[in-house]
Parts: sequence; structure tokens; C-alpha cells
Amino acid sequence: MTGSLTRAAWIIGAAVDAEPLVATRGWLVDQEGPRLLAGLAALRTRLGGRAVLAVAGAARAKLLAASAPEGVEVRDVGDGFPLDDPAELAWDVAGVAVRPEQSAADAGVVVVRAAELAAGPGRPLTVTGAVARPYVARVKPDATVEALVDHAGGALGEAWVALAGGPMRGALVDRDLPLPPEAEALIVLPADHEVVRARKLPVGDQVRRALGACEGCGLCTAACPPAQRGWPVSPLAALRALTLPSPSPSPSTGARIDHSGHEARAVESAALCTHCGLCDLVCPAGLSPAGLLDGYRAALAGDAALAARALATPMAAPTEGGSRRLSRGLLTLRLGLSGYASAAALG
Repeated sequence: MTGSLTRAAWIIGAAVDAEPLVATRGWLVDQEGPRLLAGLAALRTRLGGRAVLAVAGAARAKLLAASAPEGVEVRDVGDGFPLDDPAELAWDVAGVAVRPEQSAADAGVVVVRAAELAAGPGRPLTVTGAVARPYVARVKPDATVEALVDHAGGALGEAWVALAGGPMRGALVDRDLPLPPEAEALIVLPADHEVVRARKLPVGDQVRRALGACEGCGLCTAACPPAQRGWPVSPLAALRALTLPSPSPSPSTGARIDHSGHEARAVESAALCTHCGLCDLVCPAGLSPAGLLDGYRAALAGDAALAARALATPMAAPTEGGSRRLSRGLLTLRLGLSGYASAAALG
């Protein structure tokens, strides 16, 4: 959880569910709040620093604060995505800007998931989406996807797939296998749902769509949380590197413009991308800058020197107020998930 760390300036308990439909951390706050506070207090005793439990909702924060141990603060950080990102919490709670080459812990901010603070028998998990009875509970760590779905009364339809994690960052998983240890949710969706189709679209198809449809509006980069924190990340660069020839004539003067810089920026962006998927969500042409960055990331895997240069790129000043965030309600609507009750709404 905290490895070999001996001191920290801040310890933040991450008890905020940022992804649509996921209710695991909120459930832990409501059901096991004292254990969360005790776990955070124990870490503060070991590491020193300032301890804050980050939760969503003023009422929750007020209720927990009444029983918080000395030296532990409970703070309402709101409801927004991607507040489950350690760098986002470091900025939002502690005002610490994590540099591209750092982890939050390197910057003096230890961020600990709620499930780690309230360690106990079984793993806390949300099972929701296209199932008969969504639930949040502690389940066996080795339970298969099929068994977890059966416990929810089965899927609503024969042709379904499962996502480990939330609909923004989650990955498709096999029905016969357990979920990855870090997954906090199992989302069941029809096989033809747009969220599923987007994950199955080959990179080659994404490139062909980008060649014909990218308008260069820059909304993808404007919505990018790392870019808002000052990191040299530009999803647009990945699209421009594919769609602009190098060199090409300026549409206004006819002069030749060298666009090779887009390629370098795309490589930097791939190294620093946090996989939140907001760039895909805001693209008016329905493109997937995140998918294209995955292609560049594959190239980086074989070039350690190139990846190191990307991480060493100077960081700009963070945008006032940190990165832009989207409410979970808006994300749920934009992703076409409004028809699925969250487990939180069912208690």
C-alpha cells in the first residue's frame, strides 16, 4: 500500500467513486466509515503529515467528521470524474502539482484507496449494469465474472459482455475468469452497446476515421486532465500527426509548414496519458484520440530512451482550479447508461 515510505507531507484516503454506475467507495464510507478513519489514522501515525479522507457529499463528510480521530480531516471533494486519479486528488486536496516524471507519493502525497484502508475479508465490489439485481458487497477475490453476475440475478439478455472497472477506464474481461485484483466494479452491458463497440474498434479503423473526420477543434486536449495540470499532453497531436502531411502548404499564405512536431508531441502524450477517456467523450466527430495514443504507447514500449525524454519534458503552470471535471450524472447520460440503475440508488 505505501511500500517503503517512511514520511509523507499528505495522506489522502480516496473514498470517492468517480466512474458512472460505480458505488464501491461510497458504500465503504457508509458501511465501514469507522474502519476507514482508523486505517487513515494508523497511516498518519506511521508516516506523519496531514491526513484527509476525501468523500463525495457534504452530508457524508459532516457525519464522518463527527467521529474522526484527532489529526484526521474529512473533506467533501464533490462528485466528478476523474477524481479517482491520485494526481487529481493531490492537486484538489493538497494543492500539490505532481510532475510528469513523478508519482503522487514522489511529490509527498500518499493516496490510498478506500478498499486498502478498510482491508477485510473479501473484496468490496459493485456489480451493476444490465443485471437483474445490482449490488455492492464484499465478495470472494477469486469469484469468476459468471458467478458474480449469477449472484446479481443474471444478465438481462443472452448477448452480454463484462467490464472490469468503470465504463470510462474499464477493460473487457472473460466470463470464466476472476476480475483483476485492482478492479472495484463489474459492469455488465449488452454486446452491442456503444461503450463495448468503442473498445472493440481496431486501431487501424480509428486511424482511417481520423484521416477523414478530424476537424482540429482541440476539444480533446481542452478536456484532458493531465493537460489542464500543465503536463505536455495533447490528444489532438496524435490526430494531427496522422492527418497532416509534413511539410504542408499553409491554407492562408501557401508557405510550407513542417508538422513533424506533432509526431514528437504525440509520443510525449502517449507516455503521459492516464487513460481516462475524456478526449473520446468530447470529440464532436466521434473519434478516439485515446485509442490512437494507445498505438503510440505500443511504440514507446520498445524505446526506453524516447519514453524517458517524454517524461522529462518541462511542465507548464497548472490551469487555475485544476483540471476540468465532468459530473457522474453527465457522464452516465453521455455514455448511454441512464437506463441502468446504479447499485448506490438501490442501497
